[in-house]
Amino acid sequence: MPTIKGFRAMASPVAFGAPLPQLPTGGIVAYYSSGVSSLIVGTASHLYRYIGGVPTQADVGGAVGVPSGRWRFFQFGDDVIACAANQAPLVATGPTGTFGALTGSAPFGATVGCTAQGTALLFAGALWYSSAPSTDNNWTPSPQTLAATGQLYDYPGPVVAAVSFYNTVIAFKEVAIWLGQFIGPPDSWSWQLISDMTGTWCQESAVVLSDSVAFVGSDDFYETSGNVPQRIPNQCAEWFFQQANPAYLSNINGWYDEARSTLYWHFVSNAAPYTGVPDRFVSYNKRSRRWCTGYLNTPTIPAPPLFSAPNGAAIYFDINNVPQQLSGPAGPMRLTSGYLGDPDRLTQAFRWRPKYNFGQAIYPTSQSLAAFHTNVLGVAPTPSPTVPQLGGDGWFNFRQNDRWHQMSLATQGDCEVISYSYEGRLAGIR
Repeated sequence: MPTIKGFRAMASPVAFGAPLPQLPTGGIVAYYSSGVSSLIVGTASHLYRYIGGVPTQADVGGAVGVPSGRWRFFQFGDDVIACAANQAPLVATGPTGTFGALTGSAPFGATVGCTAQGTALLFAGALWYSSAPSTDNNWTPSPQTLAATGQLYDYPGPVVAAVSFYNTVIAFKEVAIWLGQFIGPPDSWSWQLISDMTGTWCQESAVVLSDSVAFVGSDDFYETSGNVPQRIPNQCAEWFFQQANPAYLSNINGWYDEARSTLYWHFVSNAAPYTGVPDRFVSYNKRSRRWCTGYLNTPTIPAPPLFSAPNGAAIYFDINNVPQQLSGPAGPMRLTSGYLGDPDRLTQAFRWRPKYNFGQAIYPTSQSLAAFHTNVLGVAPTPSPTVPQLGGDGWFNFRQNDRWHQMSLATQGDCEVISYSYEGRLAGIR
């Protein structure tokens, strides 16, 4: 993961509960006014609440229909509202509540929702619905109650994401973004177009931060605070859209590690081992403005819920439907350098040394180096003829001749790499 000074190994997953009876298709860590929290997860047949580490069915018999796609959850006070395509919205009150029908003519088949200005909002297709203020069980449009509905029709497609940001709502289609504001009688909510050049791919692609909403757009990474989206400075957007499978961009899972000021977007790569399941991620440290990419294999089908818990550690489900939290000891890390050398001369590389953050005594339990070389950039590099050996002075020693050289450091255990040193010399002309 990217840090203020360099790159650090991520925490390893720790199982913290029994497996779900079915594949998870959405989840939430709900927070209640009593100060307790509750993990709620949806499947194709039921909603479950984890109690004492055990998934307990949390829906009234017959409440769950035949949902398609992901379950999405949001809170209205101590009420947790669940929605999914081809499903009537459900609601449960409090940390022990059971999910039943959301009454008051709530819209059938809403796929995303959020809360703002004391009202609950649901989105189905291009239509938006707002409840009467201070309640989530009155959805019948009325100028007296201010429950209302309307359509975001300027640009085609359904609303795929909606997040509350301060006293506003930011609604996304794949091709456009709107800012919603509660304006009171007689119109309830007003919607202003803030982008007709980009949108986002799904609800999980938009991540709410303290000062903005970050999201993966149609061509880049963006932030908005309710105005025209701004590109997040980066050099990996082109790489991301080359690596990401375009058929599964709607399976992106984003989350924010508040403790480390780091954003993550997990995505399905073109080489994903499980069809449609995110296998890679890009991460961005907002404080250092440093990017990173890596692997986190979360093999469940369809795309698993992956979201941040109270301590900033991500929750996901493994291939056995067991909930995992990224809160264990640091795991393996691999850092690969750029190409070192001279465009006009051959060079000889003979040693390389990583610099760790000794100020915090962060040093790996083990480390190894692989060296590569090539004469032409763009051609797959060849492994070094000698295996780099770690000396007592911290240098990896080896010897190879070519125009360009590349190093790949593998570590195990908690460590932070902040720079590296390299020694080489000119070795002739080819």
